Amino acid sequence: MEKKHGKIEGVGVKEGSSEKGPWKRWTFEIEGKKYSTFDNRIGEKFQVGDQVVIEGEQEGKYWNMKTMDYWDGKETTTPTQPAPNQTEKPETMLKQIYVELCTIRTILEDGKKRKD
Repeated sequence: MEKKHGKIEGVGVKEGSSEKGPWKRWTFEIEGKKYSTFDNRIGEKFQVGDQVVIEGEQEGKYWNMKTMDYWDGKETTTPTQPAPNQTEKPETMLKQIYVELCTIRTILEDGKKRKD
């Protein structure tokens, strides 16, 4: 899940129908990336020029918007990027390093087996 803030640069709407009935897909362009949602509350609330914070998730080649709200001016970060001054517990960091080392070891051992 990606979380970021930015200015809405473009809004697109596409309508159609399926076996389930009519639908409307809203696409918002924020910092050059397009996020889509079928949530009419979001689609009707925001417009080009609004400063927003969004949470989106990539599914295949598309980005689906999970949430969007007006940006309050506070820093936002993607969950994969630690916030400034955020520190992890040493135990957590050691566990992550251990897992990474085990993964590297497995890859190296597999490569050695293939040579033999």
